[in-house]
Amino acid sequence: MLQQTTISNTLFEQKAKDAIAASPLRRETPLADIKLLDQESIEIHGKRISLSPQAFKDLLEILGLPKAFLKRFGTTFGEENLQTFINRMRVAAATSRVENVTLIASPKNHRITRILGGSKSAISNDSAIDFAKEHIDRYNLDVASFHVGDNGYFSINTTSPDSYFNVPGMKDETFTTGVAFTNSPDRGLEVSPFLNRLICANGMIG
Repeated sequence: MLQQTTISNTLFEQKAKDAIAASPLRRETPLADIKLLDQESIEIHGKRISLSPQAFKDLLEILGLPKAFLKRFGTTFGEENLQTFINRMRVAAATSRVENVTLIASPKNHRITRILGGSKSAISNDSAIDFAKEHIDRYNLDVASFHVGDNGYFSINTTSPDSYFNVPGMKDETFTTGVAFTNSPDRGLEVSPFLNRLICANGMIG
């Protein structure tokens, strides 16, 4: 039976430190303090901060503004009037709901990647790694890889050493189940099961 390569505990701990160091910056602020300058930037307390397309989309969702409507509005009345309209809606929403939002920014360039409303939250890399460790230990999983991205994203791919099985008629192949733990500013914490197909003749993994 072909066994997969796993990473050492030392490498795992180093990758965990790298992931925590790369964690996105988080700041909670009243919606009323955010002023939209254009689709790529906002102003908070007189400071201009760049905005990702996803963060702009988040802001529209918080305000309940359909993107298709805003596109037609901008085409009809111009970009400047569109920003004025969005800011008026922001002030109205902040006044009626007194809502706080959480800004998620890249630690590398301080660009805001997400704006989360009160009903949404982002889990820190520290907590997400603790969650992954708990399940790795509980189910005796082998860690096949640990990837850390520049934007604070990380992924841990694990397999179960007790889940190898063969399929009749496929004598040169072995299958095993696995679980991927990922955490990112865009999608949050995700746990995704997968199936590895190990081609024993040449070591290829699918």
